[in-house]
Amino acid sequence: MRNGDPASTIAGDLAQLPGIDGILVVNGVNGERIITPNGVAPIDSLTGALLAEDGLFKQYVAPMTHKLLGGRCKFRQISIGSKRYDLMVMPIANDPNQVKRRSVIALLLDRSWLLNQVPSKMDSLSRESSQLLFWASSPRNTQWAQSIGIVAGSDTLWWSGPKVDIKDQQALWPLSDVKIFSIIRKLN
Repeated sequence: MRNGDPASTIAGDLAQLPGIDGILVVNGVNGERIITPNGVAPIDSLTGALLAEDGLFKQYVAPMTHKLLGGRCKFRQISIGSKRYDLMVMPIANDPNQVKRRSVIALLLDRSWLLNQVPSKMDSLSRESSQLLFWASSPRNTQWAQSIGIVAGSDTLWWSGPKVDIKDQQALWPLSDVKIFSIIRKLN
């Protein structure tokens, strides 16, 4: 967008990505906006909600490096009427103080596609992640047990280790109602 590419070109390039239902591109500099495929979401409501959110366009200075942080994708869930949209948003603050000059590129995520990816990715992570394997107990261990799981409501999408009481959970963004948990506990 900063190179002057039109919204239709940007949307066309992003349409090749898996796991998306649609793409929203809003260029606040030239007033161009597009949503593909047409009618996937109400463009006026979605654009208004994203551009009006000041927190989406905040930029921070990292104290240790004195570098400006920004331009990172952020996840948002926006409800319009009875429909909820899971979004991955790239905010582009041409002028953060002028809402009309803000730009965004947003992917409308396909929730079912994302959920279908979780079991295989977590299964692969538990067997191949050097960090998890380093901290995991050895097969001859009789003192500690590690459990890892992902839960949506009362459904377990993936589980490794003994089933235990879940005390600490972390949302699996962008799906805030899907929780991931890990616990290491001492065996009796």
